[in-house]
Amino acid sequence: MKPLRFNKTEWHTWTRVAIMLLSATSLFSADDGPHLRLLLRPTENRYCQGDAISGALQLHCRLRFVNDNSRPILINVNAGSVLEITAVPKGVRLDATVEPYRLLVTNVVFPGEPVASPRPGSDIVIVRPSKSFQTRQTVALPITSAAGRPGFLTSGDYSVQIVVMTWPGSAEGGAQLRKRWQSWGYLWTDPIRSEPIQVTVDAKRKLANCD
Repeated sequence: MKPLRFNKTEWHTWTRVAIMLLSATSLFSADDGPHLRLLLRPTENRYCQGDAISGALQLHCRLRFVNDNSRPILINVNAGSVLEITAVPKGVRLDATVEPYRLLVTNVVFPGEPVASPRPGSDIVIVRPSKSFQTRQTVALPITSAAGRPGFLTSGDYSVQIVVMTWPGSAEGGAQLRKRWQSWGYLWTDPIRSEPIQVTVDAKRKLANCD
């Protein structure tokens, strides 16, 4: 399936996001090592105009990475870029056999490889056990008033999860730094899936110009 692209002039970064409807199989495998939880809390939302029948529900969110381990976890300060969005109608399990809407964000900009310093620098946060690290991110859900348009949500209630990037460098570079920095904690480099939140796409909504 070809990615769906909006052509509205100078939207925010999500207007340049290519949306694909993927299979129900997750892009990322579960991590067998230390456990890190991602909590997603919308603080503001607005409906943004796209074309005559589509737009986006833009959620401004607070992301909270919670360390549930007995040792510190190291997180890159640039963690939080959205890689994947999954949405299913309210009442449907996110792990059900019903294929969900799975939206792949394809325009994520990855910073360069982090410097291989002897110890964690200013770009690394050390999250102590039972503590958390917070950042902010915008999540854009493509919406439409036309039924049956692939990759878009119609009005209704949904359970939504996101997958975010936590490491801007290569897996190999991350593994090397994890070993080098192990006395400070465990360097987290895997993408992480948030706990689900409930989102409502209003049937009666006013679309704004979000330039």
